[in-house]
Amino acid sequence: MLLEFGGGEFRMSDYTTNYNLILPEKGENYDVKVANTNNKIIDTQLGNKVEKVPGKDLSSNDFTNAYKNKIDSLQNIYKFVGSVDSFENLPTTAQNGDVYNVIDESKSYSWNDTTKEWIELGSAIDVENVLTHKYTLILTSEISAGQIIDIPCKYKVGVNCLDVFFNGERLLLSSNISGTDGHYCEVGDVNSISNQIQITSDWNPEMGDYFDFVLRGEYRDDT
Repeated sequence: MLLEFGGGEFRMSDYTTNYNLILPEKGENYDVKVANTNNKIIDTQLGNKVEKVPGKDLSSNDFTNAYKNKIDSLQNIYKFVGSVDSFENLPTTAQNGDVYNVIDESKSYSWNDTTKEWIELGSAIDVENVLTHKYTLILTSEISAGQIIDIPCKYKVGVNCLDVFFNGERLLLSSNISGTDGHYCEVGDVNSISNQIQITSDWNPEMGDYFDFVLRGEYRDDT
């Protein structure tokens, strides 16, 4: 930048648009003071910069780590256990966060392990769908037609909480071992806890095939 004063000329440095860094004129000697000033400005700006994560855009929302941790912690508070006919039929103790539907009240209750009591959650909801888990079983050997297999999760028989997929395709639950209307049967009495299914007698998986199990809810042998 060239200024004129009283018939003389005076050169004044230009500045960058964003960070206002000093731009020395061509021919000027190296000035340590100018360089240090620029470096301090750059350092300050970089220190305030939010790094962009590939594939994610920045927004104006202040989603702090503390808030994220709070959200994450909510995912495993409640575990659906089952249903009972009345409040009096609830167990006298349970694990923290266990949830039961009380049928005659159409309400859900959760066990509070701190106060050692059942806390009403409100109107009965489909809490079986609150927590969904996926498990995979890769076969290391051939399975015979009609064979019972152990699966990597526990489910409640007869309550429609388990979906079974074979090599990515959903299988149908069969009403009989012959497979007239499906591909597998659940093993156990209705409302019992099981970790087995039975392949119907009209087909057999081979080594290298895989099953995916999508489970709604969490189930234990003591429920």
